[in-house]
Amino acid sequence: MCIRDRLSVAIVGRPGSGKTNLLRVIAEQATMAGVAVYAWDMHDSMGVAHAETYTEPREIAASAARIIAELEARRRNGRGRTPVLLMADELPLLSAAVPELSLIHISEPTRPY
Repeated sequence: MCIRDRLSVAIVGRPGSGKTNLLRVIAEQATMAGVAVYAWDMHDSMGVAHAETYTEPREIAASAARIIAELEARRRNGRGRTPVLLMADELPLLSAAVPELSLIHISEPTRPY
């Protein structure tokens, strides 16, 4: 399966409708709950405190590879130690700038991550 098939939630809306602010609130609460937060943000506009933020296509591709490897390890070995929240701003822009994102595949899980 492709990484895009693993997305659980999408926040959509017109520019200025509050999507980024909502992501900030979610990220802050997730961090307080002990979740590892990653942000892919080519505009560097999310400004999410405590998130590991990647803004360059090469960094995003490397981050994606690491996250996929972690998810695969969790699938093989059972649940991971720390929950993960991945936030991607402007997914169509990311997909165009980082073609590897559409090529990364995760094998079909036998149990949830």
